[in-house]
Amino acid sequence: MKGFIACVGVGSIVIAIFLGAFALIRYELPPLARVGLAAGSAFAVAWAMLAGWTLKKGTWFGKIQPTIIAGLSWTFAVLMETCFLVLAPQFPDQYLGTVAIFAGLVILIGAGVGLLGTRIQQTELTMRESFLRMEYRLAQLAEELSKNRQPT
Repeated sequence: MKGFIACVGVGSIVIAIFLGAFALIRYELPPLARVGLAAGSAFAVAWAMLAGWTLKKGTWFGKIQPTIIAGLSWTFAVLMETCFLVLAPQFPDQYLGTVAIFAGLVILIGAGVGLLGTRIQQTELTMRESFLRMEYRLAQLAEELSKNRQPT
């Protein structure tokens, strides 16, 4: 698992450098496209930071990290689709603009499904914690009741 997380972190750093450099050197791109590339670089840095945090702590925080991952994915998908929608009319070939919009829509749907799945997982985790708290409290009450029933 740590190897996979390390690969994600390294890959995110490489992607951040690539997108950031591309945003800086490609002057012929529309300003919104360059902003989108820079934002993609920022999201890649956020992924690398998340991977670094996980590796530093050495454990997976099932209550926090899936929510952060889903939030990053959803926010990036919305930003990307918004850029595609705004930039599509500027494409020299309208077919390519349409393909970009539909590709962004597929990514947006995938990120939405991931966000819903994470929400369901977090709800299940919260319910399990509540059941464990109730079970612990019942065990405490049973122990107190058994102490009260024993003759002294």
